[in-house]
Amino acid sequence: MNTWPKGIRKAINQSKHKVWNDNNYPGTRQFCSICNNPTERCEEDSIYLNEDSEPICENCFIKYKNKSFKKEIVQ
Repeated sequence: MNTWPKGIRKAINQSKHKVWNDNNYPGTRQFCSICNNPTERCEEDSIYLNEDSEPICENCFIKYKNKSFKKEIVQ
């Protein structure tokens, strides 16, 4: 689980954000719960399969929508 600087959730500028991420791996990066690749998204624009799921990346979401994803999970 990612944490916020000093446990306080707040907006920070890009230079501070980069420093935080560099020093606190994975920093504020969000990883896909299926393929473990970065989602390239943040909490505000995350993609989920349903209300109870963890965030996923756009590629996994596209696979899911195309139904090829379900075949990969079963195998």
